[in-house]
Amino acid sequence: MVVGKEKLPFLGCKLRNIKSELQHLLFKTIDDLGETERNRFKAFLSEKHLDGYEPIPKARLEKDDATEIITQMSQAYDRDGAVRITAFILKSMFRIDLVNEIKRKVGDKLNLKFLDEDHHEKD
Repeated sequence: MVVGKEKLPFLGCKLRNIKSELQHLLFKTIDDLGETERNRFKAFLSEKHLDGYEPIPKARLEKDDATEIITQMSQAYDRDGAVRITAFILKSMFRIDLVNEIKRKVGDKLNLKFLDEDHHEKD
């Protein structure tokens, strides 16, 4: 199927909206964490948890600013990956309320089925 040129701007707009929605979701989620939880979240980010998601060095996570945390995650994982790793870490932190919110808001756009499984780091 060939997409006519007239449809391309619409597709680009839709993609930008999805990326914006993911970024907004990341900000809201990180902002919902208290100081202690945010520090735990950053500690999790600096460890290996999922295949394909390398840890972010602690030195890059020194600032406690949500913008800096999300920037580092987006650079390391892209926005989709940042949402996936965020959900996985929140599950590990037993913040199932936030995991469920992520699933509800973007579960139809991202594959988050791995959250329903138990994951253990392979040696």
